Amino acid sequence: MSLFTLGSAFNRFFRNELVDKIRAVDGFIDNLNKRIDNISQNSGNSIVELVDARKDENGVVHPNIKRRIDTISAFTTEEIQRLKKENAKMTESISASGIPVNAGAPTFTRPVTRIYKGRTYQINEPVYDVGGLLVDPTMQESLTIPTTNILNSYEGTVEVSIIPFVLVDTINYCRIDYPDTGRFLLFVNAAGRISFSIDEWGGASISTASGVAKVNEPFTAALRWNNKAKEYTLFVNGKKIGTKYYEQSKKGEFGTIMSLVHNYPAVVNKLRFSHIARPDRELIY
Repeated sequence: MSLFTLGSAFNRFFRNELVDKIRAVDGFIDNLNKRIDNISQNSGNSIVELVDARKDENGVVHPNIKRRIDTISAFTTEEIQRLKKENAKMTESISASGIPVNAGAPTFTRPVTRIYKGRTYQINEPVYDVGGLLVDPTMQESLTIPTTNILNSYEGTVEVSIIPFVLVDTINYCRIDYPDTGRFLLFVNAAGRISFSIDEWGGASISTASGVAKVNEPFTAALRWNNKAKEYTLFVNGKKIGTKYYEQSKKGEFGTIMSLVHNYPAVVNKLRFSHIARPDRELIY
């Protein structure tokens, strides 16, 4: 490109013209450098495909396509690692509540026939009502579960939903007697206070306020113990009630039988055993 043409006479006018032309060249070069910088800094802005490729889903335009790809790669790697961890936890949780092949079967017994709501039930034939299994110890009914290969005294969780038919002092649920004098026990009193204890009879326990358990209304309880954490915990209706100190070596092994409804009638409509101490996030809702 021709910027200018010099005059033929090398005189004062020529020199003045030369100075002016040199200044013009400097200005042209400076303007050209600015244009190059602008193109470098904003490359792709004039091409729709490049602009779209540099823009992420949040509308952020990255300096170049490589930076955008690097961001995607970093996010994908992080997300994959997070999903792997969640999958591992879900796998552990599922396996923890699976039924072992060597687990004993629950046992329901009643040595006599029973008439309930106009129907006759034969010996050992269970009654199902209000969404669960009715157990009435006053009718000589019992529901027991062997704890061998299902629960261990080092850590675990029992989740249960119960509809009490009466409230008196004191109603026993999920009762395991230790070989000596201790007990694992969920119990309710006449005032509707729900308590959980792994201790001696009359020992320490965790309790709700009165009025939580009500006749003919379901409540849920999660009973968790963990020797590593040195605590046992009660959750009722999705709320964490409290914790108490627990040391397996002082209490020893559990007894071999759990009695679900021990002395007064109730319906059991949910029951899950886990051989791990389930985290708070799975028990609070």
